[in-house]
Amino acid sequence: MLLCALITYFFLSKENQAKSIKTTSSITAVTVNKAENNDQLPQQNQEDLPQVKPSKPIKNASATVNSDKQKHAWAVNVNNPIVEENGIHVGIAKMDTDLLANLSLEQTLVVDIPHNNERYQVKLNTTYNFSDSVEVWEGKIENGQPYERISIHRGKKQAYISVSTTNGLYTATVNPSTGVVKITNDSEITHHKNQGKVDVMKATAFTIPAPTRKTNNGGIE
Repeated sequence: MLLCALITYFFLSKENQAKSIKTTSSITAVTVNKAENNDQLPQQNQEDLPQVKPSKPIKNASATVNSDKQKHAWAVNVNNPIVEENGIHVGIAKMDTDLLANLSLEQTLVVDIPHNNERYQVKLNTTYNFSDSVEVWEGKIENGQPYERISIHRGKKQAYISVSTTNGLYTATVNPSTGVVKITNDSEITHHKNQGKVDVMKATAFTIPAPTRKTNNGGIE
């Protein structure tokens, strides 16, 4: 009886051991299979990933006013900075039409005057409408005298920029469509117009009447 029990226990132990080995092998096979499947997954292209749009920056009122860096009002022609037209020395330059169309308060501009080879830095601080079609921007030359200023009259077909400096008054005529700039010295234009002319005050013509004398009988001789 005891021998039968031992034999039964022996076979049951072998059967349970076989089941345990089979279960472990199945788990291992599944694990290996998953690993192999992961290795076979296609690599996703970076271009196929959804693009995340960056959020728009928050505009700061004070930062917006001073956001414009200093810009050159125009670029003087290097090869022919000054030409002669009708006896007047004219500076030739090119202006960015977008700059002219998008002026703003507190904007800083660098202005080059080829006549005296000088460069001025100006800041726009005032704007108003001169008429329905003309907008005016005014400012002053930084670190300059109170009378050293800039004035921009911007129209649809033409714009005029006056720059008043210690060396004189200069006017730039700008074509808003092409950006072509012609700079003149106002004092030279005035001198040219008055050249050969002499200011003379003409005296008013008058006659001196001859002296008269009364006679004894009351007559005049």
